Amino acid sequence: MASNESDTKLNEPLDSVAELAANYNSSPNVQLSGRDGVEGKPCPGGPPRGPPRGPPPPEVLARKGMLALARNGAILFCVIWATGCWIYGSNDGAQYRVNRLKVLVNDFDGGAFGQALLTAVDSLNGNPTYPTFEQASALTAQDMSAEVFSGKYWASISANAGATSAFQNALNSTSAAAAYNSSAVYSVHVASARYFTSYQSYIYPAVLQVMGSAQQLASNQTVSAAIGMPSLSDARTGIIAHPVNYSLVDIAPLSFQARVFLNTFGIVVSHLSQFFFNMILNGIFLGVGIYRNTTFRSLIKRKYPVKVLWTLATSLTITSFPIIFDEGWSLPANSFFALWATEWVYAWINFNTVGVVLVFLPLPFVPMFIFPWIVTSITASLIPIELSNVFYRISYAYPSHAYWNTVITVYGRGIANVLHIYLPILAAWLVVTEVGWLLGDLTLAKRSTRPPPERR
Repeated sequence: MASNESDTKLNEPLDSVAELAANYNSSPNVQLSGRDGVEGKPCPGGPPRGPPRGPPPPEVLARKGMLALARNGAILFCVIWATGCWIYGSNDGAQYRVNRLKVLVNDFDGGAFGQALLTAVDSLNGNPTYPTFEQASALTAQDMSAEVFSGKYWASISANAGATSAFQNALNSTSAAAAYNSSAVYSVHVASARYFTSYQSYIYPAVLQVMGSAQQLASNQTVSAAIGMPSLSDARTGIIAHPVNYSLVDIAPLSFQARVFLNTFGIVVSHLSQFFFNMILNGIFLGVGIYRNTTFRSLIKRKYPVKVLWTLATSLTITSFPIIFDEGWSLPANSFFALWATEWVYAWINFNTVGVVLVFLPLPFVPMFIFPWIVTSITASLIPIELSNVFYRISYAYPSHAYWNTVITVYGRGIANVLHIYLPILAAWLVVTEVGWLLGDLTLAKRSTRPPPERR
């Protein structure tokens, strides 16, 4: 009888939450479907989750996407703005810091022509838009040329010994006047291979200004000395009209017009070629499954030969451009291989840097690193650091700065040789980026063995 009453009660509808709770079966839950396990097995942790939820509505996805886009776009905008300020600021007011560059001056003549030279440089000294002209009477002519070659000075100007007396002899002798060489009065030594854009903008115009002033002063003196002289021969009249001139010797020429691309396009190509190739390499390796269930040794075995061959090829390409379009300028074979080695080291550093960035930096932030990295690298090699604000001395730490100054020494066949400073900087970057690249591959190998993340 009690059993019939119980059955009748169970068949009646439940009218309250309390009755529902009272009749709830508290035995372990059995999974129906989904990601919690296998169908039919107990599901720990409470009631069944039911079938997996579908994707959020399109409106929710669109809102999330636009918020993420706005956030990353704002960051990229700030990066572009800051990068533009960096490169423009590096050259801002450079014309008022030209006095940080030095030109060596000496008077070997000791006469009127030498005094005209010293007067000309004194009129420009102290002007921030002109180099500082330093007098060095203790040096010989060969010493002055060596000082320019060493990189301590950007140019040298000298009044040659006996220039004034040679002119006076020419005034008094027709035969001496016929043999007189006005270009032997002043000597100028320059090195155009050293930051050629700055040389063309500041050093060469300053040299021309000094020579023009010295010629004008010397001409005024010679005309005054010639007044009242008896009838002059044609030869003597000619030297009075053009008493002084100068001879210019470029001890490190870099004459081909395409040289303006060496520290701009050359650096951009080295960076972008490594970036694009790393993107291609990662895409292909990911597509064919090399990055799945791999080991560190296996990755190195496959990627290291690729890195060696690619950096060798790209560095050879960059090295060949000035050789192909040299316009008659020549580079010795040993200098060519030295240049190739320098380009290879720089390409290797760039390859490693890109590899590290692609492993450890989220993909949306990769352009925010690559863009300023390239632009600031160009900035570090465009103009001498002396012409920039003190802040930009940070460029000394850039591999592009060390690379470009090494390249200048190679192009100039030994000019401004401070490789004892720049080669260790390149070596340090090489070691640091190589370690980072190896750690990146180690990270990729560890990630490849992890189970894929659960989808929610």
